[in-house]
Amino acid sequence: MDDTDTHDNGTPLAPVTVYFPGPAPDPDALDAKQRLAETLREFIDQIVTLDASAAGVAAIEEVARVIAGARAAMEHLPKLEPGERWQEARESSLHERGPFTGVSNPIASPLHLERVGDTTTGWAVYGHAYEGDIGAMHGGAVAAAFDDLLGCAQLVAPVAGRTGTLTVRYRAVSPIGRRIDYTGGLDHVDGRKLFCRGTARCGDTVVAEAEAIFVAPPASD
Repeated sequence: MDDTDTHDNGTPLAPVTVYFPGPAPDPDALDAKQRLAETLREFIDQIVTLDASAAGVAAIEEVARVIAGARAAMEHLPKLEPGERWQEARESSLHERGPFTGVSNPIASPLHLERVGDTTTGWAVYGHAYEGDIGAMHGGAVAAAFDDLLGCAQLVAPVAGRTGTLTVRYRAVSPIGRRIDYTGGLDHVDGRKLFCRGTARCGDTVVAEAEAIFVAPPASD
């Protein structure tokens, strides 16, 4: 999204680069990083579902040795550190690094967000790393996805805040391995409080609903 986006009433939206960052200075390198994250994402799912007894100690330790070698190679590569360079880098955006939205974060599903007018939508397919009961998402993961969805949705307001409260109603099982679709929006603003609502569906079934209050800092901060 960019500065040309508008509210449903036609007034311009502020840029929200934290969720919708601009172009990367080296798109090929960022694409390679995202592919690396996807490979690790798949590997994490394989670890979670590994039958350790059937695989045996020797096979598992051999994989561990390979991963240790890859980790050693990564240690010598440049890292982004907190500071001005970090703040300006595309990789500092939640789109890249977020634990739920981050396409460069191997623990993210990721949750893909889009904003059209005042409405924020999203979708994700969650692997076994997010499993609570067998075949179902952990309730905390269901809530965390709403935190990002509604955190993005609040940004259509003139001010933005941090999560004050998040209330989730679990209507049905959110299944592992199936697409979950999200819709969220800003309900109203009361001073420094921004009230948002969201819904998650799997197919035609509403699996969860959420309400959140985000609290903006005082104007002097």
